[in-house]
Amino acid sequence: MCNNSYIRPVIYVAESPEQAINYEWDSSSKALSRNVSVMAYDDIRELGKGKDNFFLPDNFTSGDVLIRHPYNQGYILVTDDTEIEYMKASADGIFLIARCLGATKICYKKSDIAEYHRELDSNNSVKYKVVDLSLNVKKSTEQKLINRIKKEQEFEKHEYTIAQWEKARLIAQERGLFVSQDIRSLFDARNPNLGALMKRETVNVEMSSSLNQVLDIAFTINAVPLFNMNSNTKIVTERKRDVTIEWDIIF
Repeated sequence: MCNNSYIRPVIYVAESPEQAINYEWDSSSKALSRNVSVMAYDDIRELGKGKDNFFLPDNFTSGDVLIRHPYNQGYILVTDDTEIEYMKASADGIFLIARCLGATKICYKKSDIAEYHRELDSNNSVKYKVVDLSLNVKKSTEQKLINRIKKEQEFEKHEYTIAQWEKARLIAQERGLFVSQDIRSLFDARNPNLGALMKRETVNVEMSSSLNQVLDIAFTINAVPLFNMNSNTKIVTERKRDVTIEWDIIF
């Protein structure tokens, strides 16, 4: 069984049960983030047993990396689609909050993407190097992302109360959306206790912060020669994108 006292945000799939137990005796393992669990395949499969709404990917193998679902509902496999999965989950959270705040329509307006390359310095700390994308490459990257997460919804107008505002606030806290100052400002503008309510808002939301936090953790696995991270997983963890999307919200 896994010798970790709790399950961390990132799981590295060990080559064997022995590696999952003995890796800590290797001197290079000191470079590994404490937020990484090293677990054998069978132990990972045991995590979801007896738990409702706990997701584990169908196919993973040694050298793969699993990261915590953004809403703490299990784990997802680090692949080329991980970024999209996180963005869609974040967008769903924003739409839900806007609805709780009395929105009648919310839609995508535009996006901005900055790309970086993760590196480890001499102290095995994560550093970022700016990737200078050409205008065509940047537009193509943005369009590829937006085609997957762009959405628009309209809702029936209904009575809006302080109880709904408090419910929306609870959801935002649970899903980590209060990281954004714009989201916090949106809540202030729709607080029934603070006077006249805002009827329309254009809000910029940084969509990738929680994903980048866990990928920073996953990237430290590269500092341990004992582990053989799969090549595609390594490429994904090396790439860091800051994605900001502008939403138009009508109340």
